[in-house]
Amino acid sequence: MTFGEKLADLRGDRPLKEIGKLMHLSGSAISNYEHDHSKPDIYKLSALANIYDVSTDYLLGRIANKTTYSQLNKKVTKNKTVSDYIAIIESLTPSEGETLEMYLELLMSTKNSKEKNHARPSKNIAAEETPFN
Repeated sequence: MTFGEKLADLRGDRPLKEIGKLMHLSGSAISNYEHDHSKPDIYKLSALANIYDVSTDYLLGRIANKTTYSQLNKKVTKNKTVSDYIAIIESLTPSEGETLEMYLELLMSTKNSKEKNHARPSKNIAAEETPFN
């Protein structure tokens, strides 16, 4: 995906003028970015990243994941954010990573089983016809 295609995808249905107003640019300037006719300077690039809540690395194609800063700063536990856990994962050896993967798969399997059990409607035995009714 090109830089411009990423911008267009992130903008979605929002009007060009709305983004242009946020950046103190015309809608046609934003359109030129989206059609890869021109590129923003570093300050405009930073502003676009802030508006769309993505990293400049994502916009520039250095990373494929468009995880937002809000998501990275989300608390997972009382003391740790998603970003904190990414740092921990990056420090693992391959063997430790495989152990973590097995644990996460077990955790997700348990979670999915619990969700399925809660989704099942409970039977109302008293309302059913029985030989004793």
